[in-house]
Amino acid sequence: MTQATTESRELDAATIEAVDWIVRLSSGEANDEDARALEEWRRRTPANEQAFRVMAGVRPVARALKKAPKIDRRAVLSGGGGLLAAVGALMIVRPPLGIWPSLAELMADHRTGPGERYAFAPVDGVDVEMNARTSLSLAQDGRAMRLITGEAFVAVNRGPGFAVEAGGLRATAQNASVNIQTLGDAVQIACVAGRVTCEQGEMRAILAPREELTVRVDGTMDRRQIAFVQLAAWRQGMLVFDQTPLGEVIEQFNRYRPSPVVLASDSIGRRPVSGVFYTDHIEPAITQLQQLLGLRVRSLPGGVVMLS
Repeated sequence: MTQATTESRELDAATIEAVDWIVRLSSGEANDEDARALEEWRRRTPANEQAFRVMAGVRPVARALKKAPKIDRRAVLSGGGGLLAAVGALMIVRPPLGIWPSLAELMADHRTGPGERYAFAPVDGVDVEMNARTSLSLAQDGRAMRLITGEAFVAVNRGPGFAVEAGGLRATAQNASVNIQTLGDAVQIACVAGRVTCEQGEMRAILAPREELTVRVDGTMDRRQIAFVQLAAWRQGMLVFDQTPLGEVIEQFNRYRPSPVVLASDSIGRRPVSGVFYTDHIEPAITQLQQLLGLRVRSLPGGVVMLS
């Protein structure tokens, strides 16, 4: 048996397994354990990684789908590219409540789970630290990165500079430090040290230390000064809020819980919160919020908590 034949058989088997993975993750019943198992399978052989990327790579074709069809692996294998595109398009959408990762998150170069943090150096002179529930991919030979979801701290100590993209916003830092995060329909970036250049469309802003820029998908933006203690406080195990809408507070809390806290209404999410909470004591923090704002807490299946 030639090497080419062996490689071909490996790819054929990997393709079948890759389709199985996509079907499983599209079922609506996948969880973080499935996501971790998928990551282990992808790392096992180059054929597995190649097959998964091929099976998932056609996802943009069927963005208009509004309802997920019932998917069968044999139908995927026999149905051709159209159905594969549908599967990929469904996976790229953020799953309800974020209970299981989207395809974009699963295909990221680096990803952290609930309560996990991870630090690495993509190139010499640049340090990246990822908060919990964060996924990102690298570009330009490690000189740029795309934040898919979550939060990251980037310190550029030397070199020609480093670019970070998130939600259409591009930030460039040279001899500077920046904290960037996705929050619902917005991207929030804070300059910790040095100067950071932010660009989106025709908008261009240069942030100084302690300046924070919030850019929303509807085009609106806010620029403000923030307290030093708020700058990437999560790196010291703290979450610091100053008249922050409850909806944003809950989104931060959910980085550290395997199951989400949800709000019963948008009006509750607009209520302001001020205080300091600790990332390793999130459950007591929920009780603090309940008492502080006079909220009702309801436990739902799967560890989901509803505040009303």
